[in-house]
Amino acid sequence: MAVRIIPALKKQLYILFQNILFVGIIAIKGISADLCRIGNFTAVLLSPVCERTAEQVTDYPYDCADVNCPILLLAGTSGEFETDIVIPLAEMQKMYDKIASPKVMARRVGMTHDDMLYQAEGYVTAWFLWQLKGDEEAAKAFTGENPEILHNAFYQNVDIKYE
Repeated sequence: MAVRIIPALKKQLYILFQNILFVGIIAIKGISADLCRIGNFTAVLLSPVCERTAEQVTDYPYDCADVNCPILLLAGTSGEFETDIVIPLAEMQKMYDKIASPKVMARRVGMTHDDMLYQAEGYVTAWFLWQLKGDEEAAKAFTGENPEILHNAFYQNVDIKYE
């Protein structure tokens, strides 16, 4: 829900918080969140609901092509709820392929939907440090000739499209 509301409130947030925080660099972390209309932010989505499932359970237009910010998509590989309903690998790949903005996708081996809320914190932290603070050390987890996530045995189905 917040993912849908925040972009619509960006102008109001700017006015309200213009002397308190830098609204130009807002980060969003969500689990089971939809990807639509994220806006000019950076985001990490843990076990995002696939378009197919969202279409079955909501009437909200859901199109990953609307994502226009750098995004890290993480999901688990265990449990029927995670792998058959929320975010089957084929559906995750379809969503990822539709996103034109810089992106990284990976699945945490052996993790269920609920596990993902806490088991991906290292990469979530690295993503936000890189995206929000320009931390070059944190960026190495996802960029360069040898991104760390590509060699992490706890992750599979890793794809990086970041230019």
